[in-house]
Amino acid sequence: MKTVISYFLFLFAFSFVNPGFSTILNVPDDHEDIRSAIEATEDGDTVLVQPGTYPEFIRFPNRSVTLASLFLTTGDPAYMDSTVLTGNGHNSVVQFIGLEAVSIFTGFSITNGNAADGGGVLVRGSSPILTDLKVFGNTSSGNGGGLYAVQSDSLVVRDCIFSDNTCDENGGGVGIFQGNATLTNVEIFQNESSCGGGGGSPGGGGISILQAEGHVEFVDGKIYENTSLAGGGINMSCGSTASFRNVELSNNTAQRGGGICMTGLSEIDMQYCLVVNNTATDRGSALFFSGEREQNFTNVTITQNISNDIVGIYAGGESTIFFTNCIIYENGEQGLYCLENSTISMAFTDIAGGEDGVMIDGRATISWLDGNIDADPLFAGIECRDYSLLLDSPCLDAGDPDSPKDADSTLSDMGGIPYLRLSSIRGLVRDAANRERLENVNIDISNGFHTISNENGQYDLMALSGIFDVTFSLEGYNDSVFTDVEFNLNDTLELNVGLLHPGLRVSDAELNVSVEHGFVAMEQISISNDANGPLEWSAEFTVEGVEGMAPWEIRSEIPVGSIVDDNQIRGTAYDGENYWFAGRGENAPMIYVLNSELELINQFEQPGNSRRGIRDLAWDGELFWGSGDGEVIGFNSDGEVVSQWEGPFNPNSFIAWDNERDLLWICSALSNIVACDRNGELQISINQNSHRIYGLAYRQDDPDDCPLYVLHKKQEMGFSSMSKVNVETGEFIFIRDFTESGGMDLDGAFITQDYDRYGGWVMMTISDFSPNDGNDRLEIFQLESNLFFVDIIPTQGIINAGETCVIDLSFESIDANGVELDFGTYEGNLALTHNAMGGQTFIPIQLNVLDPASAETGATRLPNKFEIASIYPNPFNSFASIDFSLPEASIVNLSLYDLSGRLVKNLARGLYTAGNHDVAFDGSTLVSGLYLVKIQAGNRNSSRKVMLLK
Repeated sequence: MKTVISYFLFLFAFSFVNPGFSTILNVPDDHEDIRSAIEATEDGDTVLVQPGTYPEFIRFPNRSVTLASLFLTTGDPAYMDSTVLTGNGHNSVVQFIGLEAVSIFTGFSITNGNAADGGGVLVRGSSPILTDLKVFGNTSSGNGGGLYAVQSDSLVVRDCIFSDNTCDENGGGVGIFQGNATLTNVEIFQNESSCGGGGGSPGGGGISILQAEGHVEFVDGKIYENTSLAGGGINMSCGSTASFRNVELSNNTAQRGGGICMTGLSEIDMQYCLVVNNTATDRGSALFFSGEREQNFTNVTITQNISNDIVGIYAGGESTIFFTNCIIYENGEQGLYCLENSTISMAFTDIAGGEDGVMIDGRATISWLDGNIDADPLFAGIECRDYSLLLDSPCLDAGDPDSPKDADSTLSDMGGIPYLRLSSIRGLVRDAANRERLENVNIDISNGFHTISNENGQYDLMALSGIFDVTFSLEGYNDSVFTDVEFNLNDTLELNVGLLHPGLRVSDAELNVSVEHGFVAMEQISISNDANGPLEWSAEFTVEGVEGMAPWEIRSEIPVGSIVDDNQIRGTAYDGENYWFAGRGENAPMIYVLNSELELINQFEQPGNSRRGIRDLAWDGELFWGSGDGEVIGFNSDGEVVSQWEGPFNPNSFIAWDNERDLLWICSALSNIVACDRNGELQISINQNSHRIYGLAYRQDDPDDCPLYVLHKKQEMGFSSMSKVNVETGEFIFIRDFTESGGMDLDGAFITQDYDRYGGWVMMTISDFSPNDGNDRLEIFQLESNLFFVDIIPTQGIINAGETCVIDLSFESIDANGVELDFGTYEGNLALTHNAMGGQTFIPIQLNVLDPASAETGATRLPNKFEIASIYPNPFNSFASIDFSLPEASIVNLSLYDLSGRLVKNLARGLYTAGNHDVAFDGSTLVSGLYLVKIQAGNRNSSRKVMLLK
């Protein structure tokens, strides 16, 4: 039995994931062994293995499959040790042979494999993703004791360990032949390539790279304590190329090339690496070269490598080697031996013995460029193998001035470990108004250093020397930024700070507004800053369910799998009243119908003969459309088939209704997208070859004229993405990745404007979740809110301390395109987002859309007198509320005059509906005295006196 398990919580463990969150086969619950579980998978499935030891020979199929231990669902590395795949001693434990699909293998120990090539893992003509593996105790009579990869286009190996593996030819730990590979954070240690296999000397106790094409990139790793005849740590031959960055190569042993052996036109590029304590019994304790290609070493420390022939670096053949910003020190009696037709180029490098430290023989040449020195590099602790530099090292800032600067913005150092100069900053953070000490203030330096203040408001932070910006921030307070602060080496900078903070005060706690069709209701709200720092604010009108939502935020989640007791929901549609779902069912594929209260009101078997059932649903206003095989079926709300025809694909998995062209858009996972009429006649075809599709939907008024929405996944990613298509040109526009909760896996798509009375666009889709997490869910994403009936001026601003801003609000029931609200009451909020304490303030607004007929018959009570009803309070200090009544809709002018008749301030102007209204009056900027408030509507006037006292 297949089940579904959610593993999105720990996808941070690796960034390359299968199109996951899908059907998962459990071992041993669903299948006794891993091999049978893999054979039962479909494309995109996952085999999840419980802890235990599994005697297995596993060959991955040519479909995207994830094979994982519980490390995948928990992030706990202990599962790598407790979930063991052990070979039978007669074959590779795991094989990837001739696969086009990208699979993932993660979270295991692999041991006891024995094969001609690839004792632990064999990759041939495939490009899997291998992460978080421990490969140990495997053997090969040929190449690659732990791993052997042949002709891989893009092999990925990440966070893996290869140890105690052996081979008779090349690559005791890892062997790579003719292909591309990226190894990141990989440790290769105590592996061996030994005699006894094919002809020639075995090479690469740690890793062997043999290829005439392709490239290997190795970043952030260690290769140590490996043994071979050629290249104890690394062996490269046959025209291979590789780059190494931030790699430590240490304590490896070989006859020649204790650290690295380069032959046969191979090429290496090393940056910020250590080559230390390696041993050769013949030539080149650190490096051995014999070839005709260029070799580049930049910021590499090569030291304490020992060879019986007293040569640390051996350059023969026609090698050309560039050393820049390197340290070559204490590598036997003769640090570097250059012979035959080899060329050495040395720049800004500390080499023991200087030019005399290089022995030249035959026709070899050395190019001695600028910046070289001969001095003790002054390592921090050579006896404990600490090869960082001391402060007084002659190698500090002695690198090529044209090289990229170190992280502390100083000139590049020589060697593989840059010396970063540190200083310190400390101080006290207070509230500028009351002088209270502030806890948990964030102190951020622009070079990335960070700390927070303690309970006493104190902070102390080590930082790089240089000139940087320092920012102090705390919720509810204004940021305090100090620019171009100079941090000097070994100095302590004291910086005490007082933070300002804004305040927010609003004139109205709530609003009740009435509007008739064709009219505008005007209201005002004042916001004031009653503190000592600038108030930054923005305003928007929100309705319940879409509070403050940006486009593509999740509006709601419905646990449909639990409601209908089916955890294999695949498609959804909405008919304006009810939710429709396609599910696998227990005995047959089913259609489920939920009402607006999320009650199951109907269910029936899906029409058609598809074993897997419908994957996606469309609704054309009369019929639902779907397919799970070669037939496209249109059925009514009773489940009766009204239309059925042979579709363009098999299966016709994904479908959407185009109400502008009266067409159905149809595709399978990897096909082009085509449009057919209701009779199945092909009308339009759109080419696509880069997406694995999981749903189609249609939005008729897309702002970019790209109405066809495509839900898809990329092979190397584990979450869904959305693009949209211009159906006239076939152009795809990427919209977004669904990375919520670490990544979402979605099936089916449906877009509608009929979800609620506000008329906003939403997209509905199904997200896979396990029974423990509540089963499959309907995700509803808010695409766009249609809140045309509220206009806010201004929508944002900055209010200085002690000042006030008036926000004008206008309400109407019909937009410019004639879309209108139904009669009734609408509730929402004026949402103020600000930098004062709390961050958000909500002012409830009730909007009453009135039926003019009801108003005429007296259903709505209207005032019978035109007047300024009241001014409260009166006298007032700063704010007052002016209430006035209108017996009929009118254009109103509300103004403030002094007693001489001079206009002081316009308070309100616009079309107001019949009813009672109030306007907030801010008099904080006026002088004390007696004023006159006048209202004019047509030829009618009314006035009242008001007293301002300060």
